[in-house]
Amino acid sequence: MTHDLTIEVPIPSWARPILRDRVRVLAVLMGLVSLGWQGYLLSRSYFHKDDFRIITWSAENGLDLDFLFRSNHGQLMPGGLGLTWLLTRLEPYNWNLHMGALLLMQGAAYVAVYVLLRRLFGARRAILLPFGLYVFAPVVITDLLWYSAGKSSVPVQLAMAGALAAHVSFLRSGRRRHAVAALAWIVFGLLFYLKVLLLPLVLAAVTILYGSLIAKPRFKVFAAWWYWLAQAALMGGYVALYTLLGIAKGSYVPIGTDHPIGPVAYTVRVLAENFVPSATGGPLRWQTGVGWANADPPALVVWAACVIALAAIVVSVRYRRHAARAWGLLLGWVIFVDAGLTWVARASEMSGWEPRYTADAFPLLAVCAGLAFLPLAGEAVPYRRQLPEPPVRGFAIGLVAGVFVIGSAASTVAYLPWLMVDDHVAYMANARAALRTAPPGTDIYPRPLPPAIQHEQPDRSELTSRALAPIAPPALAARMRDPRPSAHPVVVGDDGKLTPMTLFGGLLVSKTCYPSYAIPLKTAGGPDVFGAVNYEAAAAVVATATVGGERIKLPLTAGSGTIYFPIRHDTTSMAISAPGVSVCVNAVAAGAPVPVRR
Repeated sequence: MTHDLTIEVPIPSWARPILRDRVRVLAVLMGLVSLGWQGYLLSRSYFHKDDFRIITWSAENGLDLDFLFRSNHGQLMPGGLGLTWLLTRLEPYNWNLHMGALLLMQGAAYVAVYVLLRRLFGARRAILLPFGLYVFAPVVITDLLWYSAGKSSVPVQLAMAGALAAHVSFLRSGRRRHAVAALAWIVFGLLFYLKVLLLPLVLAAVTILYGSLIAKPRFKVFAAWWYWLAQAALMGGYVALYTLLGIAKGSYVPIGTDHPIGPVAYTVRVLAENFVPSATGGPLRWQTGVGWANADPPALVVWAACVIALAAIVVSVRYRRHAARAWGLLLGWVIFVDAGLTWVARASEMSGWEPRYTADAFPLLAVCAGLAFLPLAGEAVPYRRQLPEPPVRGFAIGLVAGVFVIGSAASTVAYLPWLMVDDHVAYMANARAALRTAPPGTDIYPRPLPPAIQHEQPDRSELTSRALAPIAPPALAARMRDPRPSAHPVVVGDDGKLTPMTLFGGLLVSKTCYPSYAIPLKTAGGPDVFGAVNYEAAAAVVATATVGGERIKLPLTAGSGTIYFPIRHDTTSMAISAPGVSVCVNAVAAGAPVPVRR
């Protein structure tokens, strides 16, 4: 005998309207799938290149204006530096913390884009198509995997969607609070990235191109002079602050028009080999880049992507009124901001393929794709002619969506081999353990991080004395940052472990003792330049060395020995004074600390 078993799951009253809204439920599921995939990819990623510099800065500075408004390779990003400072204070080099912050920001951007699409087009299921263009775009997904890129570009995506959503509400209602919200989103974005400076132009373009279809007939949006004046003030104020602080001087690429690639070729590369392939599910293949990898779409993918994009434009213009306006708005942003602005500030042979420079266009792609195909909420006559029959439309939509999703999955899977983090993770784990267990009094001299982890920086923040000090015990960190003379210093090897050192540089040996007042020692000095002397002392003594105008105390032992010491300034000779004790210096060297070859 069988009995039917019924299980009732109580649903809170506040959740019932949400669950009844199938469009919202599906959007949440799409966002969660994308975030889950990004979370998995982030778990395979790690700190890389510029991440070490800004974490080093965060550990060395307080949360003050000098720190927040410093130049970061020609960028003004107090929001990104403030976020990194907070995460560093919680625990330096904790990848899970940084990963969580990136995912939270990305999730917020997904919500903002969904809200924007819903305000524009209503609660129709069709908005899930442009929403999917954003949440599953390979460039958006992979852009998050390098912290230095994600901390800047994701807030731009969030600010763009948030400002547009508030602006649409302002057009519809005329309520001042929506205008204030749009301004607040612009301010938020400016805290993270320069490109938001041009976001007011997007709001103005949307108003000009679609204002009559969105706004109430009686509402004259351009009559709200204070709103547009405030946006102009934000733009002007940002430019003035950027100029006054001299932020551009810190750029690693000279800002201007003298670049190895011309503006037209660069724009074609950004549009045809970066943005368009990713907008259609590519690039399918990647190449070495400044971050983990750059786009490297095969020629067939480039041509196929361009054909698909052109077909979408032609079909939309044929059926949808004002579709050309949407595509013009999107192309304007990609050409003049993602390509043009980046060419002026960052143009190199490789930067046109960098996904971080086009990821911010994808919220706008979702909006413009919607405007090109979907009727706005309340729009009376959206189409020029009758649409194809539902089976035809369904087949075409399914085909394009299928190609995009499959291509996106293949592209992001192809990105995985480029996340070459094993050496990074092992190095930091070994360094953390070595610094934690170093014997008391250990002297660790600086040398650069391995080149695969970080390259040389103008401020030398890649030196272990700065980059690894945040994970060292306080007393050891202080000695690392301000190294003292030592008879047995060590360095952090390329594997992250402490190892004996020597100097890579010049060595002078004398058959007799050098005159104590004029020992030859020629070097420009610097944070990773050290000297060493071989000596014979009649008794243990603390000698005084004068090097480059600086007086240094050298603890010498009785008999033969070697003592190492920092050389911070330019010098051509040194002098040693040890009153009452005979000291003979018979060899002297200067150079950079390096591990002893075994």
